[in-house]
Amino acid sequence: AARVLLVGAGRFGQVITQMLRARGAEVTAIDLDGELIEITQRFGNKVWFGDGRRLDILRAAGIEQAGLLVFAIDSAWDPATIEPIRREWPNLPILARAYDRMHWLALRKAGVETVVRETFDSAVHLGREALAALGTPVTIIDAIEDEYRRRDVERLDLQLCSDDQMAGADRLIRAPLSFDPASLGEIPPDLGAAPGLSRSPPAATDDREAAGD
Repeated sequence: AARVLLVGAGRFGQVITQMLRARGAEVTAIDLDGELIEITQRFGNKVWFGDGRRLDILRAAGIEQAGLLVFAIDSAWDPATIEPIRREWPNLPILARAYDRMHWLALRKAGVETVVRETFDSAVHLGREALAALGTPVTIIDAIEDEYRRRDVERLDLQLCSDDQMAGADRLIRAPLSFDPASLGEIPPDLGAAPGLSRSPPAATDDREAAGD
């Protein structure tokens, strides 16, 4: 069975653990919260006490036999701790949970291959529910989500390459979008039926909005 080291055994890490176990993976978790460890062990989880960013703790937990290292820590922890881990185990895949957008960028720059923002998908899901509550057709909801995700990826790429958190601010959605009815099979309410996709020129943004989720 595949062996996975999971740093962070809280609510986020527990979801990952169950999904990995469904595939037959052997998961060993590491956490600094003694009370949390006691609770999770009642459910049959194997959890080590310690700071999973330390090399000695990782060795003790069995990283030499692991095929994957996952960081599910509930904070904007320092990405600099990745460097010695990457240097010691250069071929070990590393995945990480990011606290927000800026933490995501810092983790990617530190060499983490796959980084997931902790609130991103849940926020998108709730945004879909909000649109549905307003009576928006599902085809329009899907189109809005696709467009938002596309713009967000573009912003992240620009921010990562330029090291400027304001890069890609023009990708923020600031006005109603119109979609091609022929491609969607629906006409957006109150947005007109102009072909293609368009929006009004962007307004000025500030650092708080640019930092984002």
